Amino acid sequence: IGLVNDSSLWGYWGSYQASDTGYIGSLVTAQWAIGATIKAESAKNMTRPIRAFSEGGVTITNYSSPPTDAGTYTVKASGLTLTSGSLSDYQGITYTDGSLLINRANQRPLNIFMYGGTVGLPYLIVLQGGDGTGVVTETLTGVSSLSGCALDNHYLTATEQRQGFCEVRVVKAGDRNYFSETQTAQLYFMAYVINQPTSSSGSGATIGLNGATSLETSTVQPPSITGLSTSTLSLGAGGTFTITGTGFTGSITVKFWRNKSISATSSNGTTIDIPVSSIASVGATSGRIAVITSAGEGISVNSLTITP
Repeated sequence: IGLVNDSSLWGYWGSYQASDTGYIGSLVTAQWAIGATIKAESAKNMTRPIRAFSEGGVTITNYSSPPTDAGTYTVKASGLTLTSGSLSDYQGITYTDGSLLINRANQRPLNIFMYGGTVGLPYLIVLQGGDGTGVVTETLTGVSSLSGCALDNHYLTATEQRQGFCEVRVVKAGDRNYFSETQTAQLYFMAYVINQPTSSSGSGATIGLNGATSLETSTVQPPSITGLSTSTLSLGAGGTFTITGTGFTGSITVKFWRNKSISATSSNGTTIDIPVSSIASVGATSGRIAVITSAGEGISVNSLTITP
């Protein structure tokens, strides 16, 4: 097909392309006989071959932001930008529509609470997991250790009054963005039995209570801290730090904040004197103080602030 504007100048020729519905065209000189052209020929083939297609009717929807819902979207190109060259070198630029497909995704696995039902009471089926807006439905599989299993508005009941289970299949339907998800679980009804020991009377110094035959009373008191010689201790000032209280007997361990321990003794059972240099050497930091003996542990009410 020849479309010649001026026989002394230029013309367009085209040939039907069987595999497509358009034409391939090339700008050639009028003196060059119509025939095959190659991409690398530069003397007569002055432009590269172009491919053109007719534009069909497409319903256009404009989005203020990229779509995220599953579906097929038409993508229309516009505003051509070249990384090299100039747009003035081209004319009649035609944009071809493309398509964007967003697939549906799998939901998160469903998780059904299997335990929590009580014999004789309706059991609410509690579900975790899943995604989307699909409706949740439950059906009985027919597999159970109890008779009379029934479902009503997400509640499971059983007529047989004993421990056992009913097997339930839960389906969360799919929607535009998610496929459906299914889970099957055996939901258990449990019986709570009060099994406390029976009271029995005893006599004398012992108490008889289902195997408990004696009661021992200890008079040993754990240590207690009633005061500190200072609430702010300067490690550079030296001197002695004193803890006052009761029960400071036997082997004594004094713990400062962050478990910095110092072994100590008490001459009277009510005071503990510790050189400040010893506190500095263990790396003690601000916080409460604990005094530990074989009888137990006592902790200061107030915190000790330690400064350099």
